[in-house]
Formats: sequence, C-alpha cells, structure tokens
Amino acid sequence: VAEEMVQVATEDNVDQADGQVFRGRYEYLRGELAKAAATLSAAAELLPFDARVQLWLAQALEGLGRYEEALDAFEVAYRNNPNDIAVIFPYTDLLQLTGDHGRALLILQNARRLQVAEAASNEIRNRWLALESQVGDPAIVLRERREMHDNRRDVLTLDPIARQNARALTEFRVRPTPTPPPSL
Repeated sequence: VAEEMVQVATEDNVDQADGQVFRGRYEYLRGELAKAAATLSAAAELLPFDARVQLWLAQALEGLGRYEEALDAFEVAYRNNPNDIAVIFPYTDLLQLTGDHGRALLILQNARRLQVAEAASNEIRNRWLALESQVGDPAIVLRERREMHDNRRDVLTLDPIARQNARALTEFRVRPTPTPPPSL
C-alpha cells in the first residue's frame, strides 16, 4: 500500500518534487538511509525553502554518520523555519554531539526568547538551562531556576515540571565548582 501511495505521489506530483519527498520518506522509514539521503537531496534541490525536506535529509544523513552534511541540512532547515521545534531539538542535539555547544546554546536561547511553540516552552527552557549550566553562565542558570521555583512554589507538589525544576535547582546549587563561561 505504501509503495502504491509513493507511485501516486510521483504520478500526480503532489509534493511538487516529482514524488521524491514521498519516496525519500518511504525509504527512510524502511531503513534505506543511503537511498533516502540521495532521494531527499534531489527533492531539496527542487524545494530549497522547504524546512521539512531539509529536516528529513538531515536526519537521513545523521543516521549515516555524515554529520557535517547533516549539520548543513539542519542549518538550512533552521534558517527556513527558526520556530520549528522538530528542527530545533535534533539540530541542537547534533551540534552538542559534534562539540559545537556555543551554536546549540545560541539556538536554544533564541527559541526561548521567541517563545517558540508554547506547548514546548518548558522543554526548551530545560534544554537551554541544562546546556547553559554545562558551558554557559552559572549565574543565569541560578537566576532562572530560582525564578521558576519561586513562581511555581504553590504547585510544587502537583506539577511534574515544577518538581523537575526544583531537582535541577538543587543539583545546581550543590555542584562543587561552577564551570566558568567559555569565551565564545
């Protein structure tokens, strides 16, 4: 059935890329990452401003261990749609994996400032503060965690996010020596 849908997508050009987006996603889901990367790369040539195509290409490339190419595709996806959590989270994860903590931190700070995806705002804040505590400014982390704790004190026993923040604040306070901020 899926193969038939890909064929229809190709014949009807429903993705405006001769069915290559559908085929690339199908190949990716089947675990055929090399085929998916090639197909999605061709689709990205036809749809250079489609953040989703760039995201899927980046994921296929990352799965192949082609991190530099994946980072390039993630960057294009991010530039095309800097508010997309589906791009921000895997992009910042790969940036951290490859050692570019500064860029990951900037992207998470930007997402926090833009209030990207209200439903994901706590996740953004937690990822940002976790990374900030590792490579950023400890004073910012302490201030933000205290503010979150003070604002949520009344619901601390009921709200799992408030409990998670309280644990993170406690762990941060008992760290032996704060990591000095890097020179970016």
